[in-house]
Amino acid sequence: MLEEYVTKDRLPWVQMFDTDFYRQVFRLNKWAFDPEKTARPSVLGHWTNNIYDRLAPGIRPTLHAKVRRNAAGRPTEKLTQYLTPEEGKPRLKEMLEGVKAIMRLSQDKHDFWEKMDIAYPKLNDANLLLPFEELPRLGKPK
Repeated sequence: MLEEYVTKDRLPWVQMFDTDFYRQVFRLNKWAFDPEKTARPSVLGHWTNNIYDRLAPGIRPTLHAKVRRNAAGRPTEKLTQYLTPEEGKPRLKEMLEGVKAIMRLSQDKHDFWEKMDIAYPKLNDANLLLPFEELPRLGKPK
């Protein structure tokens, strides 16, 4: 399955995580957002890694193994450059639209991750939610 999502060779970079995605991440974390600044807090790497863990089983470690790093160990390429144009990028784009919808419905980052665990469970996690007939309902936002 990973062959459908991950290319052997690096492709040109195409933006997948757009300004709206980052605007919502900042809102959920209660941080000030300036769309003109491209510098982002390093914690955002944890957010994107978490999303990749929900895309396909084993995809994140596979992508991380492909990305080149500089002498300091920082990536010099983007994970999205190794997603296939036929399956990988379209699936990520589709998923990100759903993620942004969940972000807009969420009050804060904790509320967001609870909803993500229901809508997009981690695919290589031993703690998947089971489909019980009656799930606890989240309270109405205030």
